Formats: sequence, structure tokens, C-alpha cells
Amino acid sequence: MDYPVVFRDFPPSFGGFSIFASSGTFFLKKVLGSGVDVQFALGGSSLFRNFNMLVVWAAAFLCLPVLSWAQGKTLPLGEVCVVSMQRVVEGSRIGKAATSSLEADMQKSKSRVEGLKAETEELRENLRKQSAILSAEALESRTLTLQRKERELGVALAEMRQEFLRKNNESVAKVMKQTNSALKELNQEHKCRFVLERGEQFVVYASSRVDLTEDLIKMLDKN
Repeated sequence: MDYPVVFRDFPPSFGGFSIFASSGTFFLKKVLGSGVDVQFALGGSSLFRNFNMLVVWAAAFLCLPVLSWAQGKTLPLGEVCVVSMQRVVEGSRIGKAATSSLEADMQKSKSRVEGLKAETEELRENLRKQSAILSAEALESRTLTLQRKERELGVALAEMRQEFLRKNNESVAKVMKQTNSALKELNQEHKCRFVLERGEQFVVYASSRVDLTEDLIKMLDKN
């Protein structure tokens, strides 16, 4: 049997499927009458750490039901395909545009934080150099000024992180909407039952025969 994909760190359950292990091997089970067991050559027991990789691209996000596996059979070659979303973002026109737009949107906040960092470092360095010659009153005043600037910097950093997360999520949603549509269209040709994120935390190995990344990028650019 040719296993094109080896998995690890699969979530404990999704879409009515359950994941269980026996003798170091994980199984995916979907109860259909007497039940269907599909074996993956899988090791390891840690749970998914990042739902950004979201399990799956399972059948183009559950649009292609996996209900036709014969009892006791393993997945044949082509049943499972993979896509590298990192390569899609870095290589497709929509991904590059989203990245450039996000960087431009964040430039103002980034400049503000960099300015506050420079001011804070200057205050800290001046205080270090002059602490021995300053009066107690002047030393206390400059110390308080430095502390206020450090708090201001901390607030600016927190605000920038929140802004980045919000705008990044918006960008990802736009890219994913177009990517999902293109993937469904692409899958009319490839007939994959599962399309998984090709990341080392999830897919340990995938044959190039089941990697749809380049085809997906071409379709996105064409559309």
C-alpha cells in the first residue's frame, strides 16, 4: 500500500469522526452502520497546538463528504491531498497583495513604537550616565519620567499587537474566502476527499503527487 501522507497531531475529533490509538497507531473512525476504520501510519500523542492549521481542509472544508470508504479499507493514493498555505500566501497575487496591505496598514503604529523605544532608550542611557552627579530631587524626577515613558511604550506595544491581530485576521479571511473557492474548483479535477494543511506540525511527509499548492496558486492568479 502506498501511503502518500503521514499525519501527526490530529485533533481528537471533528465532523462526526473520532480519533483513537492502538499499539502506537492512530485510527480515524466514522460510524456507518457497523463502522469504518481507516488506518494512518501515525505516531505521537500531542494535541493540535494551533488551530490556524485547522485540521483540515477536510474535503474542501467538509464540502466533499467522506462517506464512501469501504469497510476495513485504507485510504488509496489520491484520497488525501495537501496544500501549503504559507506558499500560497507567499506565491499568489492575492497573498502578496494581502501581505503588502497589512504591512502598509501597520506602518504608522510601527513608527510610533519605534519612536517611543528610541526615546525610552535615550532617557535610560542619560540617567545611567548622569545618576552619579544628579541631585536626589533631579534623579527622582528623571526616574519617574523614564518610568512614564516605559509605561507609554508598553501600552503602544499592546495596542499594536491588538491592531495587528485584528487586521491580520481580516486579511486571512479575505484570502481564505478566495482560496476556498479556488480549491473547490480545483478539486473537481483531483477528486480529493481530504485536503490538509502541509505543515510540519501536522503532515510529516507528503508525496509531490498529492501536493496541490502550485496548481492552487495558478488558479488563484488566473481568477
